[in-house]
Amino acid sequence: MARYIDAENMYKEVWKRSTSPLNEWDTWGVLNVLDMVKTEDVKPVVHAHWVPIESSLHVEKSGACSECGEAWPLSDTEYFYHCPNCGAKMDEE
Repeated sequence: MARYIDAENMYKEVWKRSTSPLNEWDTWGVLNVLDMVKTEDVKPVVHAHWVPIESSLHVEKSGACSECGEAWPLSDTEYFYHCPNCGAKMDEE
């Protein structure tokens, strides 16, 4: 499984650990490799949960995503591991 890092933070950490002139070549080598690596488009994972909705307007009980508020029939939400509307991961308790 791929792991994604913040390259700017990686640069800072590499420089902090480069404490002697002998390490300087290794530091430049690592930073050059980081610059050559292909970047990926990623976005942070949003965690949410289903909020039960009680309403006289709904014949069937429904649940709303705690992130975007989109409502879905509760019978469907048990099968959704992600909100179909915003993509939030439904793993909050």
